[in-house]
Amino acid sequence: MKISKIEIIDYNQFKNFTVDLTYPKGHAKEGLPLDKVCFIGQSGTGKTTLLNLIRAIVSHGLIEKSYMNENMRDILVESYFDNLKQLSKIDKGNIQNTLFSDMQMDWQQRFQYLLSYYSESNVSIIFPAEINTDFNSILSDEKEKKEIIPLKNQQKEVFLSNKIEIDVEKEFKNKIFDFEINNVKTIWDLILEDIQKYKVANLSFRSDITNKVQSGELAPENLILELNKWNEQNPNPLKDLAEKLNLILNKFNLEIKAEPDFKSAEDLKFIKVYQKNGGEIPNNYWSTGTKQLILTATPLIKLNTDKSIVLIDEPERSFYPDIQQEIINFYTKLAPNAQFFIATHSPIIASSFEPWEIVELKFSENGDLVQDLYFKGERHVENYFIQPQYLRWDSILNKIFDLEHDGNPARKLKLSELSEKGLKLKQLKEQGNANPELMKKLWEEYKGIAELLDWKIEMQ
Repeated sequence: MKISKIEIIDYNQFKNFTVDLTYPKGHAKEGLPLDKVCFIGQSGTGKTTLLNLIRAIVSHGLIEKSYMNENMRDILVESYFDNLKQLSKIDKGNIQNTLFSDMQMDWQQRFQYLLSYYSESNVSIIFPAEINTDFNSILSDEKEKKEIIPLKNQQKEVFLSNKIEIDVEKEFKNKIFDFEINNVKTIWDLILEDIQKYKVANLSFRSDITNKVQSGELAPENLILELNKWNEQNPNPLKDLAEKLNLILNKFNLEIKAEPDFKSAEDLKFIKVYQKNGGEIPNNYWSTGTKQLILTATPLIKLNTDKSIVLIDEPERSFYPDIQQEIINFYTKLAPNAQFFIATHSPIIASSFEPWEIVELKFSENGDLVQDLYFKGERHVENYFIQPQYLRWDSILNKIFDLEHDGNPARKLKLSELSEKGLKLKQLKEQGNANPELMKKLWEEYKGIAELLDWKIEMQ
């Protein structure tokens, strides 16, 4: 599923708001839904609201949350399942109808189609801004505390009449990975299921083969041969995960080892991280950036995302600018066939997007919420006059994030001081009989301020 258009008639700050989420004219993918979308704008403009709206549409009414309320009305969303067009409508917090425009389907047929469509892929992966990084809850053995909330009564009756409600809810529960409303332990058990099974089997095999050597049943010289044979018959699922995560972890001087390194059941619980060429770092001692990377990238690596929608709120959290600069490309390469929706405050994150992939939300003079367009005239690739990926960071802050100043207010004071000293140097030089010691002193002060301001100056 990929979303191509959102139209909001009246919901909170959104009034007669429409956003086109397709590639513009002149693009090789003209008219097709965008592969990735970036929502930017001041706090309160509705970035997270749009993510939650998409979240509701993607769940097809199966998940009810506080963001689905009676104020959410007259909202139309156009999306595609391969070549099949879908028009969804939300009114009074309910997805009242979902119509496939090219095919007449009742509720039962529609969900039978959806389950067939997502037979291999997952529906969505959702990362809130406050993703849970508490390893006590991730590694806890407690039973699941939160279930997906059932359908509203009017929808429930429709499903009961078709006798498919339980199957649909069960299937979609296992295909929607929401890191805000799902139980953390359960969701990670599903994601790492194959790795955990491999670890248990490997640990059991090593124990058995060691016992055989000790009992004389297996000759010590055949130990390596048996280990290699077992590894050939049981591919290590940790290897692919390690190779992909290490692309970024190595920049933190960290790594995940592809080769098994566990000796007890305690080692089976989660991924193990090591200092590069060093010892293990326990889970609870990971930096916030390490946690953020592993807990967001691992689901994209381990889950089938061929037809998924991925929502990420504030991906810049805990990442240094050099990682922010490449994290979006990293994510999209991990899930090349998914559609990404990102909400951010970071100019570095925004620079990873083409101008037609950015939806900048801002308030007009009369207080209405609008999209700030980066093109003039026809929506054509050649008519875009702002290209974030080509701008300097200060230009992005000025042209896209609307910062009026070129730095901290303290910079303005230093610029004034620099100007005064420059003028005084000029006056003394024009006098011709200036005190050389005074000139030298002023020049050193001038150079010092210029260096603080990152100005390049020529020797005089």
